[in-house]
Amino acid sequence: METIRNYLESMFANLPNTPEVLRAKDELLQMMEDKYDELTASGQSENEAVGTVISEFGNLDELADDLGIRGNMPSASAGEEENNGRQVSKEEAVMFIKSSSRLGLLRAAGIALCILSVSWPMLGEGLFGYDGPDTVVSRMFVAGMFVFLAAGVALIIASSMAGARWRYLREEPCFLDYATFNHVQNEKDRSAVSLIAMKVVGIMFCILSLVPSVLMDGDLMGFHGMVMENMGAALLFLLVAIGVFLIVLSGSITGSYNRLLKLNSGNTVKGNYSSKEKNKKYRYENENLDFFMSVYGTTVLCLYLMWSFLTFNWHITWIIWPVAWVIRKVIETNLGKEEGGIS
Repeated sequence: METIRNYLESMFANLPNTPEVLRAKDELLQMMEDKYDELTASGQSENEAVGTVISEFGNLDELADDLGIRGNMPSASAGEEENNGRQVSKEEAVMFIKSSSRLGLLRAAGIALCILSVSWPMLGEGLFGYDGPDTVVSRMFVAGMFVFLAAGVALIIASSMAGARWRYLREEPCFLDYATFNHVQNEKDRSAVSLIAMKVVGIMFCILSLVPSVLMDGDLMGFHGMVMENMGAALLFLLVAIGVFLIVLSGSITGSYNRLLKLNSGNTVKGNYSSKEKNKKYRYENENLDFFMSVYGTTVLCLYLMWSFLTFNWHITWIIWPVAWVIRKVIETNLGKEEGGIS
C-alpha cells in the first residue's frame, strides 16, 4: 500500500493545493485501496495487485473529468515549467543532514573558541596574579586569546565555505517527493527529544554561568579576592561557551531538517505533505503585531527568567507559561490569519 500511496502523491504533486484537488486525491486513494483489497482477496500477490492498480488508475489525465479536476490540470507548458524544479533525492537529503551536523559542529566549536578567547587574560591573572600588562606571563595569555580567536574564526569560515555545495537548496527551486519528505520528517521526529535536551542544557549552562561570579565575589574572598574574581569571570565565559556550543549545534541540525521540509511550494499538493496542524502558521496585518508574535516565545522566556532570578519564587513563576499560551491562542484566533502548508 505504501507503493500505491507514493505513486498517488507523485501524480498529484504539481497540482494546485486546493480543496477540490485534495478531495479528488482522497477519492482516488480510496478507489485504489478498494481495488487493491479486492485483488489481494481474489488471490493476487501484493506486487501483482499494486501493478494492476497503478495500470488502472495511474493516468490522471484520463481520470480528471471523473474526479472533477480538469480545470486544475496544468497545460503542457505549465507542466514543463513546474518540473524545472530540482528534485532532491533521499540520498541527497541524508547527505545534507549529515553534512549540516558536521558543519554545525565546526561552527559551534568556532563560536565557542571565540567566546573562550576573552577568558585567557582573566585566567592568567587569576592563576598567577600578575600586576601589570608588561610581564611575560600576561603577554602569553594575551597571545593565547588571539590564538583562540583566530582558530575560532578559521573554523567558522571553514564551515561556511564547506557548506557552499548546498547553496542550490536556497537559490534554486527544489522539492522533495512524498517518500523522501516522510523520511526527513521521521528523522526529525526521532531526534527531536535529544535536540531539545541539547538546547535546554545549553540554556541552563548560560544561566548558570553567573554562579561562579556570584560565589567568587572579591569582597567575600578577602586577601585573594581579586584572584578569585578573575577566576570567576573566566569560568563565566567557559560556561557560556559550552552553552552556546550546544545551542548552536542543536540549531544547526534542526535547521537542516527544516530547510528540507520547507522546500516544497505551499501552492501545490506536494507542499501539503505534512499535517496542517503541525505546520500551522499565522500572519498579522499589523506589522508591529506580526513582529511581536515572531519574538513572542523568546520574550516570554526572558520575562520568565528575569522574574524567577529576581524573586527566586520558582514555585510561582511557572504560571507565566500557561498564561502566555492562552494569550497566544487568543491573539492567533482573533487577529491572526492562518497559513496552511509549507511555505
